[in-house]
Amino acid sequence: MSTVKRDDDPERQLDLLLAEMVDGQPDPDRHQKIAALVADDKYLRQRYVDFCQFQAILLAEHGVLHASIDDRRVELSNSQDRAAPSAGLRFPTMVTLAALALAVCVLVTVAPFTLPDPGEEPIDPSRGSEVARVHRSIDAQFVFGLDASGKVAAGDRLREGPYDLVAGILELQYDSGASLVVQAPALFDLVDASTLRLHGGKVAAHIPEEAIGFVVETSGGRVVDLGTDFAVESRAGDDTEIHVFNGEVRVEPRGLVGLEPNVAMLTLYGGGATRIDDASGTPAGIDLDSNKFLRPNSFATDQYPAAVMGYAPVLYYRMEPGEDPRRLVDSSASGIDAEIASSSVGPGLWAPGRVGIGIDMSRSDLDSYIAAQYPRSTTGKLTAMAWVRARSRPYWGSIAKNWGSQIRGQLHFGLCGFTGELAAHITDAAGEEIEVVDRVPLPLNQWHHVAFVADGQVLRLYRNGEEVASTPCEGLGSSPSLNKLAIGDKLVDGEEYAETYGKWDGVLDELAVFHRALSEVDIRQLYLLGSNE
Repeated sequence: MSTVKRDDDPERQLDLLLAEMVDGQPDPDRHQKIAALVADDKYLRQRYVDFCQFQAILLAEHGVLHASIDDRRVELSNSQDRAAPSAGLRFPTMVTLAALALAVCVLVTVAPFTLPDPGEEPIDPSRGSEVARVHRSIDAQFVFGLDASGKVAAGDRLREGPYDLVAGILELQYDSGASLVVQAPALFDLVDASTLRLHGGKVAAHIPEEAIGFVVETSGGRVVDLGTDFAVESRAGDDTEIHVFNGEVRVEPRGLVGLEPNVAMLTLYGGGATRIDDASGTPAGIDLDSNKFLRPNSFATDQYPAAVMGYAPVLYYRMEPGEDPRRLVDSSASGIDAEIASSSVGPGLWAPGRVGIGIDMSRSDLDSYIAAQYPRSTTGKLTAMAWVRARSRPYWGSIAKNWGSQIRGQLHFGLCGFTGELAAHITDAAGEEIEVVDRVPLPLNQWHHVAFVADGQVLRLYRNGEEVASTPCEGLGSSPSLNKLAIGDKLVDGEEYAETYGKWDGVLDELAVFHRALSEVDIRQLYLLGSNE
């Protein structure tokens, strides 16, 4: 099957002219060509206005222009880096774009639009009719949202127009019943009540029967819902991925010509995924990745937490984002919330979990840690469990530890040294360190339910509902000087800073601690419940 570029297509002509304009010198002839293209075509005129608005936002906020309307990768940098334009940006280019915007706007009678100097407030993009309601905002931050503050809250109505989501997570609901989750960073247009144009980033959608036909557009093509749960990732100018979890979608790649329309399209069903090359429009099959996207049903309540609460945990961190993005809420009766301590740790930590949302320790910096006051068990019994997913097996990778470099606390739960097996260490009643270690390194890139149980006589280790190791252990002790529990890391002998090694590389979810010994049947039932979520 041959693929031919549609160089005579007006939309492609406009994109090429805009790319030449950004990279080249002022050219009146080019300006006239753009004016002619947009003068009598409402869609191209709006596409041009969108281009000008996005370039203004990118220049004001990030100090960079991008050559193509479909090549808008945003590199989120530190605030001190945003004020200066990139080294390759020429001043005449900025003047050219500003002049072109004014010239074309006069010719086609659209509102004037010029580029600001770096450091100015972002320009208020044009907004149309209300199309969606913010159902959930997890520290979501736009370059320009409903107003110059860039903040939105649950209940706010978003209008048609371009948006640059630079931080957080946004869940949108449409009057049709469609629900979308957008993860930062993302550049997108709310085109109308049934279309979202994704220029870069990730969006996941749940489309009920009454909203069938919802469209997500990218530089790689159009994804038309046929009643389903699906997700799209756009790396503009590179490729587009489409993942279908349930139902079906029709994928219409751009750039395929000389074929019958039904041949140039493909249908994806639940469990299927494809990657479309943006340049050629050629699709290629890939594996479905359900751990890549936060989905609308990620926030739903479920049976697993109810079952955990039935065993009366003394700590239970569901890893669900709350009102304060710098705290992990303890769902147990103890109410001991954990602190997320780092200047750079925040909404970027949230990731798809095994049960709802999890926390991705791979996205935090080396100086960060998550810690809470640790309620020591005085019953002589202890159980700890979590759902974990590892990308690698870092040296002494940590799940949860009340343990120091020189002082032993009550629990040390994570990986074993350089070999990477699941391991648990506790201090017995005599003050001796007791450990149990799995027989094989923890398998990577898959979810595991992990637990250890100290019942006063034996220390047992479980993975995915099965006992994998055990050893005698009389009673339970701990150092009274260690009163912190570190999550995904280890603190230095109770101090308020993390070790330089031992951070978990992957996602943690549903961490619970009990001052009782759960049975093998209890562990197995919880594993099965979580596996079915």
